[in-house]
Amino acid sequence: MTGIVILPAGRDDAFEDYKQFIQDGHPIDDIESYLDEEDLELFRTTSDDDLVHVWGTSVDGTWRNVKRNDTIQISRSTSGRRTLTTADGTMRALGST
Repeated sequence: MTGIVILPAGRDDAFEDYKQFIQDGHPIDDIESYLDEEDLELFRTTSDDDLVHVWGTSVDGTWRNVKRNDTIQISRSTSGRRTLTTADGTMRALGST
């Protein structure tokens, strides 16, 4: 079953990271040194234009329940309004915070 993962990106720098790494993608070559051969090959064979769309965190255990093909939505509050942004860039207003 496909799950839904909601990632907070309320701070401006966190939202910019989202846009750079998820929405726009990041060159595989820039993260190659952090990957083992199996993961590197997976990224190279499944990516478009040698870009990878990844998000990371330093909080231990954050990704424990996330599975491949889960839907990711980015939660952000601006000007008292909360929005969710899907990986394709579609924004949906959720109402006041």
